[in-house]
Amino acid sequence: MLKYDYSLSKNEQVALFFFIIGLITVFGLLLFSNKSEERIAESSTHIQQDLTKQLYQQKLQQREAEILEVLKHTDPKHRRILEVELQDIQLLLQDIDNSFLLLKASINDRLKQLEVLHQAYPIQMLEQAIMAIRQANDQQAIQLFRQIEKNNEHNPPLAAEAAYQLSKLAEDSVRYTAGLEHAEKAIRLIPNNALYLSAAGFFSDKLAHYKKAISYHEQALAILRTLHPENHPEIAAVKNDLGMAWDALGEYAKAIKFFEQALESLIQLHGENHPDVAAIQNNIGMAWDSLGDYPRAIRYYEQSLEADLSHYGEDHPSIAKRRNQIDHAWESIEAYHDAIQYFEAALDSDLKTYKTNHPSIARDRNDLGIAWESLGEYHKAIEYFEQALETSIAIYGKHHPLIVTYLNNLGNAWDSLGKYRKAIEYFEQALETGLALHDENHPSIAVTRNNLGNAWESLGELHKAISYYEQALAIDLKAYGQNHPNIARDKNNLGNAWESLGEHQKAIHYFDQALSIVLQSHGENHPQVTTYRNNLGWAWYSSGHYQNAIDYYKQALVTAKKLLGEDHPNTKVIQSNLRSAESKLITTP
Repeated sequence: MLKYDYSLSKNEQVALFFFIIGLITVFGLLLFSNKSEERIAESSTHIQQDLTKQLYQQKLQQREAEILEVLKHTDPKHRRILEVELQDIQLLLQDIDNSFLLLKASINDRLKQLEVLHQAYPIQMLEQAIMAIRQANDQQAIQLFRQIEKNNEHNPPLAAEAAYQLSKLAEDSVRYTAGLEHAEKAIRLIPNNALYLSAAGFFSDKLAHYKKAISYHEQALAILRTLHPENHPEIAAVKNDLGMAWDALGEYAKAIKFFEQALESLIQLHGENHPDVAAIQNNIGMAWDSLGDYPRAIRYYEQSLEADLSHYGEDHPSIAKRRNQIDHAWESIEAYHDAIQYFEAALDSDLKTYKTNHPSIARDRNDLGIAWESLGEYHKAIEYFEQALETSIAIYGKHHPLIVTYLNNLGNAWDSLGKYRKAIEYFEQALETGLALHDENHPSIAVTRNNLGNAWESLGELHKAISYYEQALAIDLKAYGQNHPNIARDKNNLGNAWESLGEHQKAIHYFDQALSIVLQSHGENHPQVTTYRNNLGWAWYSSGHYQNAIDYYKQALVTAKKLLGEDHPNTKVIQSNLRSAESKLITTP
């Protein structure tokens, strides 16, 4: 029987990378033309600001320390939001130069907008708020805008703009819940403002309210289409935002449609070698990656890398991140030696850039561990995973989400060596650390419980395995709902365990549900479709229903040949399974 890999370490890396690409959204994607350093330099109306990179870095570090302190005693409901904000702050700090430039551009645009507003409403308090923003006095600006909002309930345009400015100040300090409240207040006052709707969409996306984000972005897009031609940068920005939200929901085909429309507009505006173009190409690559079309994903990733190399040069942090995306895609089509070359180049680049313990160096070593593990070089993999763990402990201490990831990866490597009890030791450490960081219903807890179930299943402790799988499924259902790929994974795991117990109908029930979910999210041409159909074939074969088994094996074989080729080991397993079922059907009375 083919089994699905229970480790999400690769997906966690991809999710982390997604935020780096999302920096464009954080400070500039609402107006692409304001994003890059080159475009900022072209502005003829740049407004004097007192914000320095050092001050910005200090503000981020203070917010980081504040979140870490609150996390020690917060309730589960608020913990997850704080963890998202903490991760985003740490990523902003990693690329502080680019983060600072994007923030300066965003503030510059806001100051221009406020100067125009001040001409229409020449009130002293608004003038003072503008000065507070110029002087990087965020607290004074917040107080003034709150007062403006309160004093102008009879004047919706002014009150709405004050609420919007409060949302942007919340964004600057990475306070997403407050940002959404202010943006939605602006919308209630002036419902048909695309800028306010886009801001609310951004915050909704950050808070994982993806359907709400899509609704806001769609409303913004409809308004912008009445104001601008289709290839306008603001329209391209909203299309990208829509693509990101659909991607987060697992609707990859819809995401690609919006990304491609945004890409076409950006190439017309900027040419091929622009950071915004590179970002969209990377987004398209990630969506194709999720759909299992790895050659097409690699093509977009390489275009993205080429654009960033042209714009930034070899030593920019984004270059290593782009290479990591290419690595993962090569790994997915099992060109692991090629992947290792890319990973080593990324590690070499990051060692030159950072020269000390740094999250990117830990990530690169973890990626090399994953690649060597994929080649069956488990001891090499363990060596890299241990280095990644050691680096991360030196940076974060023992209680950090990445520590959980690396402990899980070490457990999976030992599991692959057949050292199941040693694997369980690492998984239990990962679970203990995860529960210290998160509440019981956090998705990362489901990952670790799945891994524990896998190890206990390998030891023949099937009822114990089922218990862990059921706990993982319950967590993921709360986090994702019924139709998410992670639910398919959990149900496939349960199917495998029940099949091993000889409970064929229970196994078929779970396998069938897993297949239905993955067909809905990924379509026909995805490796998981092959896996789940093969597993259904195996369960029907074991229950003596050979024709049903043959039907599923044939379907699995078509997809396997298309995605993996004739000579892939999994393709040969399915062919062998099919021959066995056909033989049984002939010889059975």
